[in-house]
Amino acid sequence: AGPGVAGELASDMVSGKITGGKLDGDSISFQVDTTYGALGFEGTVAGDAMKLTMTGTSGNRYPLDCKRQK
Repeated sequence: AGPGVAGELASDMVSGKITGGKLDGDSISFQVDTTYGALGFEGTVAGDAMKLTMTGTSGNRYPLDCKRQK
């Protein structure tokens, strides 16, 4: 496995600390602990973009396309 991933996630709906983060090549995974419960994220990184699948507190999965703000 590669280096860890750390920081915080903040959106209009939830915020929380990133835990259990892993980066292995272009694969990324991490968890965000929120007041609603833990959210899981996994996907790929390419340059300034990430394609993720978020697993919500009830197990529902949602696709996310994320781009770095400059």
